[in-house]
Amino acid sequence: MIEETPIASTDRVMILHANDPALAVAIGRQAAETVVYDASVSTLDRVRQQVRVRGVPNVEVRSDVFPSESAAFDVALLPVPKGRELARGLLWSAHQALRPGGKLYIGGATDGGTKTLIADAAVLFGKSGTVAYRHHQRLGLAVQPNKISAYPAEWGENPTHLQTRQLAELDGLTVHTMPGVFSWDHLDDGTALLIEHMAINAGERVLDMGCGYGVIGVIAAQRGAGDVMLIDDSLLAIRCAQATVEAHGLTNATVLAGDLFEPLNGSDTPQLFDLIVSNPPFHQKFDVNTNVAHRLMRESKAALNPGGRLLIVANAFLKYETVMQETFTSVRKLIDTNRYVVLEARRG
Repeated sequence: MIEETPIASTDRVMILHANDPALAVAIGRQAAETVVYDASVSTLDRVRQQVRVRGVPNVEVRSDVFPSESAAFDVALLPVPKGRELARGLLWSAHQALRPGGKLYIGGATDGGTKTLIADAAVLFGKSGTVAYRHHQRLGLAVQPNKISAYPAEWGENPTHLQTRQLAELDGLTVHTMPGVFSWDHLDDGTALLIEHMAINAGERVLDMGCGYGVIGVIAAQRGAGDVMLIDDSLLAIRCAQATVEAHGLTNATVLAGDLFEPLNGSDTPQLFDLIVSNPPFHQKFDVNTNVAHRLMRESKAALNPGGRLLIVANAFLKYETVMQETFTSVRKLIDTNRYVVLEARRG
């Protein structure tokens, strides 16, 4: 629905949270210039590929997630993301980056937070409203006033900035985090269970896959790992993980952005690990989606040294043990709480 917004051929447009590459292609064919932002490395790669294949030359893809330019855009398009705090951060970014009189279009499922975000836009822009509604999809519009508002105090901390937290469950371990990162405001129960059953042998090379704000990788380094690599597809997670690693003065930890093992493919020599540990994602929006987790389990074996281990935690109902047994001959259950299960697979 957001693709149907009126775009002039002279407009400079930004797309925040570019969850559909087709949107960038469609807008790029109408506007003078289109700038795309998203937190996902793989999403940005898909946008780059599609605009190249479709021959749309005036689309620029950026990796800073939140635009830093002020009063630079005529139109902002905001497909509603999951999580109100992140949505408010993107809304705030649009408010800063639009010129006076510039238009912000907010689009998404009515029951997916769109009505709430349109209402939040009125706090910053002075007023906002729904301009179209069809098939449970809603399109909202807000017009940039002449004066930029301050970030509302009642909304809490600015979600575009890093936040520091101490995790009581881990003896007050300091982490840096922000909205948009998995379980950003607390230690996830599954992650806590995984850390509890994560044995590290001195000097092991460890990969924290889907590292989030870096808590598993930091704990692995503190427990004696010789070298730790942290990878995540989320640029927000990478920003947080890097800050968390630096906060603990770790010189044996490296943070990389990318989709699963893709960041390792450019190495001249194979990147092999003694332990790969992960709390893999299983949800996409509000529906169960295990594609990433299944890829992780199937691709991990090639990245392990002989005798190396894959250690994951998952919701018990997902039955990952069966998937792991398709690739690994040795799979065992370390703990089953009925809610979560920790599984260990070993390469022969």
